[in-house]
Amino acid sequence: MTELIEKRIRFFSFSNLKLGNVVVLWGLLTVSSMSLAGMSNMQKAKYATPMPNLMMLIESHAYELELDNEQLAVVRNWRKSHHHQIQQWMNELIETEKFMHDAVLEGATDAEVEDYKREVLKKRGDLIDLKARCVKRMRQTLDDEQWNRLVALYQKRRQAMMGASKKVNEVQSFLRVSPMPKLMVVVLMQGDKLNLSPEQARALEKWRIEHMNRWSAMFDEVVRSEKHLTQEALDMAPAEKLETRFSELLELRKNMAAMSLACRDNVRRVLNDRQWQTLVSLFEGQMVH
Repeated sequence: MTELIEKRIRFFSFSNLKLGNVVVLWGLLTVSSMSLAGMSNMQKAKYATPMPNLMMLIESHAYELELDNEQLAVVRNWRKSHHHQIQQWMNELIETEKFMHDAVLEGATDAEVEDYKREVLKKRGDLIDLKARCVKRMRQTLDDEQWNRLVALYQKRRQAMMGASKKVNEVQSFLRVSPMPKLMVVVLMQGDKLNLSPEQARALEKWRIEHMNRWSAMFDEVVRSEKHLTQEALDMAPAEKLETRFSELLELRKNMAAMSLACRDNVRRVLNDRQWQTLVSLFEGQMVH
C-alpha cells in the first residue's frame, strides 16, 4: 500500500472504526470520482441536475416533432445563449465535488468541507434554475401535441438509458449499432473544445440538420428490429422469416455506415488538421470509458 493511501486511511482513525465500516466509508468516498471519470456529457448532465435535459432531444427530433421555422429559431437561440453556461457550470460542479472528495481524504477541516458544500449547493442550484427555465421556455414554444410527443420521446429515452449498462455511454451505443465513427455526436456534445469559426460551425450545423434526423430514425429502427428479431426467434418463427428480417437489418446497418462515412468526410473537409486531431482524441476518449 502506498504512503499516500496509508496517510489517507490513517485519517479515519481505525481505532474507532470496525473493519466493515472502514470498507463502506472508503467505498463511499471513492465511488464518486471513479464513476465520474467514465461519464459522457449527457450522463454528467443527468448527474449534475435532476431537471430533464430536453435540448438535444428536441434538436435531434425536430422533424418528428414537426417544428416550424419560428420554433426552430427559439430552440437554437436558447441553446446558443445558454449551452456554454450550462456546460461551464456542470464542469465546475463536478470539479468542485472532486476537490471536496480529495480534500476529505486528505483530512480537511469541518470549516473547509462546509465551504465546498456551500459552493456545490450554489452551483447545483444555479443549474437547476436554468434547466427549469429551459423546460418552461420549451413548453411555451411547443404546442400541446408537440409537447406530448416530446414527453413520450423523453420517457422512452429515459427508460432505455435506465435499462442500459451504466458502463455504456452514447457513443459506445451508437458504435454497437454501426461501427463507423459517429463524430457529429461528439461535435454536438463537446464542440466548444474545437474552437470552431462561425463558418465552420454553420457548415457542420447544416450537415447535422440535413442528415441527423434520418440517421437517428435508422438507429431507432435498428434497435427495434433487433428486439423484434430476438423475440420472433424465441417465439419459434420460421427460419426463412428470420433470415429475411436479418437481411433487412443488415441493409439498415449498411445505410447507416454509409451516412456515417459521408459525415466523417464532411467533418474532415470542414476542420483544419489541429481541430481534426482534437476531435479524434475526444472521440477516442469516449471509447475508453
